[in-house]
Amino acid sequence: MALPKDALVVVRLVELSGGSSARAVASEHGFLAQGQVPIDFRLPYDPSLVSPEYSYGIEAYIFVDGALWFMTAQPVAVLTQGLRTTPRFYWRWRRSRADTIPGS
Repeated sequence: MALPKDALVVVRLVELSGGSSARAVASEHGFLAQGQVPIDFRLPYDPSLVSPEYSYGIEAYIFVDGALWFMTAQPVAVLTQGLRTTPRFYWRWRRSRADTIPGS
């Protein structure tokens, strides 16, 4: 699917260990999609904020004109406990003018 050139992609590294919907955010980065999926990205984070005994995941969102169009169906586990550092996402259509990033 081709996205509008002004589509904003927001990716977040979140702690999954707490089990609550308001997850602690370890890193967040936003950028323009500039095309269609797949979208490559790098998410810088401070390794001192990542504890090997906790679980972490990546959440991603795509906004167009301030409205949330897509979001990951669930966080994709990464980094600790032998998990990969290059996630693949499955997007869920969420087009609604009232939607915002959960926990923000």
